Amino acid sequence: MSVRWERYYPFLIGALIFLVLVFTRPPIDVRPVLVTAITIASIALGFLGTLAAVLLSINSNAIAFLRQIGKFGDILDYIWAGVHWTFFLTLASFVLQFVDCNHWFINAAWLALVAVALLTTFRAIDISTKILRSEAHKE
Repeated sequence: MSVRWERYYPFLIGALIFLVLVFTRPPIDVRPVLVTAITIASIALGFLGTLAAVLLSINSNAIAFLRQIGKFGDILDYIWAGVHWTFFLTLASFVLQFVDCNHWFINAAWLALVAVALLTTFRAIDISTKILRSEAHKE
């Protein structure tokens, strides 16, 4: 996977989902899943925070190499992007519980936000798992 694709694919896919939903305007009501989205996003927030703490605290050859070549900051940026977008999803889901959100544009934007939050979280977990796995195979 190229670095450019790795960096931008969550946002490109989120934008694509938004555009498809805007142009097709399917009858979607997100209200029944808002509480579940809050719960799952909150768990993901805790997991990503723990993941960042683990990566910051371990002294391994892989982490030392990433720091040496200047890529460790990019890894942390991916984790923080997951944290930020998942937090935005939690906040948006909370707010939408109290307002009339049964409008196609709001639902499309919320579903695009779900996609971006999921994909940024997946990206952070995927890259971090590869780093941790590389260290585990050396032992």
